[in-house]
Amino acid sequence: MEIFLKKVVTFALITVSLFLAGLFVVPVLRVRQPKVPPEVISRLAECDVIVCGDSRAARQIDPSVIFEMTGLKTINIATTAWDIYSVSKSLKEAGISGKTIVISTSFFQINDGAVDNGYVSLESFQDISFTDKMKLYRRRPDNLLLMQASLFGDFVTRRSLAMNFGDVQREINVEFENESCKTFNIDEDWLRRHAWYKSPDIDGIKRKLMEQALENLSSLSDCQIIIYNGPVSQAFMDLAKANGVEDMERSFDSFMIGASKKYGLRCYSFLDDVTLRDANLYYDPQHLCGEGVKRFSGEIGDILMSLPEGE
Repeated sequence: MEIFLKKVVTFALITVSLFLAGLFVVPVLRVRQPKVPPEVISRLAECDVIVCGDSRAARQIDPSVIFEMTGLKTINIATTAWDIYSVSKSLKEAGISGKTIVISTSFFQINDGAVDNGYVSLESFQDISFTDKMKLYRRRPDNLLLMQASLFGDFVTRRSLAMNFGDVQREINVEFENESCKTFNIDEDWLRRHAWYKSPDIDGIKRKLMEQALENLSSLSDCQIIIYNGPVSQAFMDLAKANGVEDMERSFDSFMIGASKKYGLRCYSFLDDVTLRDANLYYDPQHLCGEGVKRFSGEIGDILMSLPEGE
């Protein structure tokens, strides 16, 4: 029995050692980038406007409002936590051209402290050097192991990393991720636990990814790009003023507007949009609902109608 147990323990140690060794070999290997399905490309080809990005596009821009205002066929394929770097890779891979592309972005996409599960996509993660991964996850080594394990699993099984194209099943001009309005509570503890604002650092790894994303977007043929940081409720702004989060958001806006201009892209901040501050327009402190969605979609429609023709 003792010999059997020793063999089991030895086998387990060897297995774990090989697995951990594999995790650290993966950084020098690449997971194959898949081709975009033809049906996805044809679906996007039907549209004039493609809305993509994170939850503040997925749940806040109604394609039907834009179509009614502008006559432009619009599809919203945004999805929760879809970062702009992954968006740019997907659009390049699909060969998107001649479109107006509206993209939401949020503070977590440039904050190296925002590395909770789901806030760094595998598409972004696989393009980061292992040295930078160690820096990015220095406070969360458990999440580094989880991400490396996912990447390692894709490599070992020869499975292509899924190309993220959000919700491509949505119908043109009608569908988006509609959320019901409800009362919400916000306090210091809520904001302190908020994944977006943990250990703020906007001069690191994610900033480099953002710069690359903007360069990718600028290379899309004959496309007009609109990037935005969405509106917030008055309750959020009041608390943000008191604990420094407002300063983080304004630093983010300053960087995004300047960097976008550098690459010939348009970037808008709705942080100071007082017409969208009423709590009744939100289902949580940073996400619109109901009438708020209609108003904000209308503001995006106004921007679209103001764009110079032929750019």
